[in-house]
Amino acid sequence: MRGIIENNGALVFSPDPIDSVSPGVTYARVLTLRHNGDANGTLIATCDLTTLFDGHQVWPVFRSTDHGATWERISNMWDSTTGFTRQMNPFLFEMPQQMGDFEEGTLLLAGNLKPDDESTTNIMIFYSTDMGITWTHLSTVDSGGPAVYDKSPESTTTAVWEPYLAVSANGHLVCYYSDERQKDKGILQAQVQRISTDAGRTWGELQNVVGIPNRSDRPGMITMATMPNGVRLATYEVVNRPSVEVDGAPVYFKTSPDGVTWDSEDLGTPILLEDGRGIGSSPYVIWVDDSTENGMVVVGSKWALDENGHLMQGQNFFVNRNLGEGYWERLPMAVVFDSIDDNALLTGLSMSMETDITNKVIYQAVNVQNDETDLNDLRIGAIPVHFTDYEAENADLTNVNIVNHYDASNEQKVGGINYDDSSVVFNNIEVVTSGDYAILIRYDNGSGVKCTQKITINDEESQEVVFPQTKDWGRFGWVVIVAYLKAGTNKVAFSYWDGYTEIDCIWVRFQDL
Repeated sequence: MRGIIENNGALVFSPDPIDSVSPGVTYARVLTLRHNGDANGTLIATCDLTTLFDGHQVWPVFRSTDHGATWERISNMWDSTTGFTRQMNPFLFEMPQQMGDFEEGTLLLAGNLKPDDESTTNIMIFYSTDMGITWTHLSTVDSGGPAVYDKSPESTTTAVWEPYLAVSANGHLVCYYSDERQKDKGILQAQVQRISTDAGRTWGELQNVVGIPNRSDRPGMITMATMPNGVRLATYEVVNRPSVEVDGAPVYFKTSPDGVTWDSEDLGTPILLEDGRGIGSSPYVIWVDDSTENGMVVVGSKWALDENGHLMQGQNFFVNRNLGEGYWERLPMAVVFDSIDDNALLTGLSMSMETDITNKVIYQAVNVQNDETDLNDLRIGAIPVHFTDYEAENADLTNVNIVNHYDASNEQKVGGINYDDSSVVFNNIEVVTSGDYAILIRYDNGSGVKCTQKITINDEESQEVVFPQTKDWGRFGWVVIVAYLKAGTNKVAFSYWDGYTEIDCIWVRFQDL
């Protein structure tokens, strides 16, 4: 199935352990080209990378022309104009229209650049007119103090961090970022914006988007989505919540009618399930056109939070289908990772999401720890936007057991598929048209070795399907098979073959990508 990648996403890049230091990759970014003619649909990706090249860091730029299945490295972006040797927090952007003297489809790459001693932080932008192969310095948006992280209420840090680019309702380029220089106003850190009326060559005055004058709340890492009603929805973490001692960095959101008008002293609204659980740390938001009236607002973040704000592993996006109003629901991620393990090396820090050009899949780019190198790799996977979900616990079950797990898609999975007569049978797979269908199987396999199950379609076609090991029981992955289903009701049966695998759910969608 196009865009659906087996075994925890496609490997885009793995740092060389000889040349790299911890953590390897962070700040994974992916962009679908939509304004570049025949190249539309091409994927461009980048990330932070601790590897040094000739004494300086780079943002490696990758390209995929087969919907994320394979990737090639097309350039290394680094700044040769200022002498800055350290860089972090990249963000990719494609101009959706002619802007100033830049043609539609021009790529921008914004980030934070620093000298070797990290004594200053500098939000800078570079542009490319050849889809990421070559880059040229465009402008410096702002500069701050040393790259020192201190979240305490007594902090005296003055850095700027984490740029994000968008276009306002009136067609101006806006750069949003974090600003620690307003402590004289009682603001530990603000989310701010500067507006450019000449496509990023010069920048207007500093304006607060979120600035809470209490020296405790520390909003950061802003990203934004435009909803179908034109309203912008911004997400950000709020460090030091629910308290300085119990810091889950919960994700909040707020809205703007045009992307530049904000009530800056409003902290916003936490993103919560109906039972009070949330998500925390380094969020990223997109709006997805799923053919419904409001579409889906989809947010990914580093970890989940229980109802008291304590950290939990998180393997689900949070989704809202009502333009941000009301409670949120969950959607399984395409790529999973350690989020709260002390040895996870900043894994999952600042993932990104994107849709393909036809809005049929959601891509997820994230840094995932490699157990062999102890560094983070860059991985990109995908899940479909349109599918029919069948929960394993609702299937016809024989000699198995139902296991409760908070990260399972419906908080239950089926385990104990360990005997010759064990089976999980989905008797109610309904399709309208006969043809090939992708069956995505969400599973976990913490046995330490790959396992095999037999899958039978309509009591006729059987195949042995291998399930690679996952990190542990309760760490989910995806396996994808393609099967012919007839119009009407179909039967898909799982039975024991070799080893131990638990089934969470299956998703079925027409193989039309």
